[in-house]
Amino acid sequence: MIGANDDDDDDGSLGGLMDFGSGVTGRFYGWAPDRTIESNRVRYAGIADIEKAGMSFNHSPPDDAGKRCGGFVTFDSPEARTVFPNYAFWVVQSWDPMTLTPSLLCRSCGRHGFIRQGRWVNC
Repeated sequence: MIGANDDDDDDGSLGGLMDFGSGVTGRFYGWAPDRTIESNRVRYAGIADIEKAGMSFNHSPPDDAGKRCGGFVTFDSPEARTVFPNYAFWVVQSWDPMTLTPSLLCRSCGRHGFIRQGRWVNC
């Protein structure tokens, strides 16, 4: 099971840090434009806010030199496809425990794996 807490952070993420094991962590992010701005109200009319639009993930690189690296994935939804038409999308097969497809690949260090049943599984 994902080890998330309910603390809100000041970085715009939803809830706390999720621990997928093997040094991999993640945070959900939402998407909600400021609709008090006229251009946003017009541009995004009819498009619902996305509570969980994606997730950032971080991990220790293979050399474990005391630094962290990672990336961001966008979850597939009709709203996300409308707002982010040129993005790659990940399918959430299960929210709890978290299961995503396809795999995640860190472009910085090459770490590659899946999140299945709330756990990181190396490729």
